[in-house]
Amino acid sequence: RHPKHVAIIMDGNGRWAKARGLPRTMGHRRGVEAVRQAVRTARELGIENKTIERYVELLAACFIVRVVPSWYGQSPAELRLSKKIYFYDNDVRNALLRDFTPVPARKDKEVLWENLFFTERLKRHAVRRDGGEIYFWRTKKGHEMDFVEVVNGTIVAFACRTGGKSDGSAFKSSIKAFMRAYPNIPVTVATPETIDREPEDPVRLETAVKTPGNAPGEVVGAG
Repeated sequence: RHPKHVAIIMDGNGRWAKARGLPRTMGHRRGVEAVRQAVRTARELGIENKTIERYVELLAACFIVRVVPSWYGQSPAELRLSKKIYFYDNDVRNALLRDFTPVPARKDKEVLWENLFFTERLKRHAVRRDGGEIYFWRTKKGHEMDFVEVVNGTIVAFACRTGGKSDGSAFKSSIKAFMRAYPNIPVTVATPETIDREPEDPVRLETAVKTPGNAPGEVVGAG
């Protein structure tokens, strides 16, 4: 008899590459190939696939990906249960896509930059031990703020930009939509050239967002 479900944990890829004198990225690539082979074999044996959510949970537990919840405030037009997924290491994503093209020539360089910026913010909060929480903001119309950070009762937002084609009208429209909804929340445009700069001064959460009908300080939530 075969099990109905199998959990696959990607671990030891870096050590495998190091033991063979290979770059860490090659270890990730071999790990991805091993997972693909395991999935193919499982299908041949009739083992059922787990849901995407379960796979994401396993990847998050192994510190391969990080799930970011949505942040919302006063508008019913804001998404409340959506989530975004980021890799702790862009090389894992590159291995999955089998694409190690230099970043300037990549069509997805905006995504790579957003992922890198996210991991750098995670590291900064970890070093400072400030309990910072990172969310994203999105509306039903598709307007999006890449990151909203809440730290010790303060809030600030970040919009990632590389200067590529995707940084046109949609990018500006999203920033304007967020600033219309929350004019008191400072927005920092983060680029590869400004990654080490401090963001705009954060503001107190209770003064930045005021939800009609709520008591003072009872203002926002996260999906």
